[in-house]
Amino acid sequence: MLSSTPDGMGPDANDPLIGLMLSGYLVKRPLGAGGMGTVYLCEHPDIGRLAAAKVLKADMASNADWAARFIREAKVMATLKQRNIVDIINFGTLPDGRSYVLMEYLDGESLRARLDRDGPLPISVALQFTEQVLSGLGVAHDVGVVHRDLKPENVFLVAEPNGETLLKLIDFGLARIDDQAPDTQGAAVPRERLGSLYAGTPEYLSPEQALQEPVGPAADLYAVGVILFEMIAGKLPFEGNVAQLLQQHASAIPPSLGDVVDGVPDGLMSLVRRLLSKEPSQRPRTAQLVRQEVMRVQKAIQAAGTQVRRIEPEASAPTRKLEAHQAPKRRRMPWLVV
Repeated sequence: MLSSTPDGMGPDANDPLIGLMLSGYLVKRPLGAGGMGTVYLCEHPDIGRLAAAKVLKADMASNADWAARFIREAKVMATLKQRNIVDIINFGTLPDGRSYVLMEYLDGESLRARLDRDGPLPISVALQFTEQVLSGLGVAHDVGVVHRDLKPENVFLVAEPNGETLLKLIDFGLARIDDQAPDTQGAAVPRERLGSLYAGTPEYLSPEQALQEPVGPAADLYAVGVILFEMIAGKLPFEGNVAQLLQQHASAIPPSLGDVVDGVPDGLMSLVRRLLSKEPSQRPRTAQLVRQEVMRVQKAIQAAGTQVRRIEPEASAPTRKLEAHQAPKRRRMPWLVV
């Protein structure tokens, strides 16, 4: 969480990090905690610039593989200088051995907070947001970074001075980083280059993640399809408990966006349907190609002055985090491809 509203978390005099200097920034107070670590508000004492420091949890820091992965990802993410990806300022190791990443401080709210407060978004706004998400994903995918946990909670909305909304992709904590950029022609990712597969949030898991199969950029594009569906329909394509969600992502046919929202352009329905394809090879090949389709739909809507009427939107179901290191032991299920 990089918001200016720390969800009730205040300074803790017993927290050894409060008052510590990290890469020239003074640790002020915690902002929030997630599955992998705690995020702190930091401030540069001379210029007053704010930053956010994500500190790896002690139990994960004690695992050499997780600690090495955390720093390796920070190094790669620091190279992604793109306006739709949170900017990494520095990274390092605390005196107690825990790793940290210092990143830009974002003043705003998550897409999840926006959807929970306002409900479904106008199609034009949903497409604007999706175009920015794809812009950031495209840069990440080009250098071999697959987010693997894309969801509204990890899309941050920042109000710009001109009144426009800038989207930032955050929390690449479950990202998989290839030794080389992925094959844009859709070639299979070698298993030796895979990270833990059973990671992410069940509502947004791709079929290949649900089935513990090799995961590539197409998994992020599936999540884009789920988020786009949710932004417009006001509900998820699949709902239920974790087991039900895994089964539905793996084998159930998703509802058509046109069955939930009246007046959706055919091009948009087709795009969402292909993004939610069970087979990665049936989805668009790259984030850039999806972005181009989104922009074409935007232009068509602007030209036609399309107005939409929502059909009884329902509130989104709460998400449940399923961390890689917390994944349950794999069980054989009738629907599970083994």
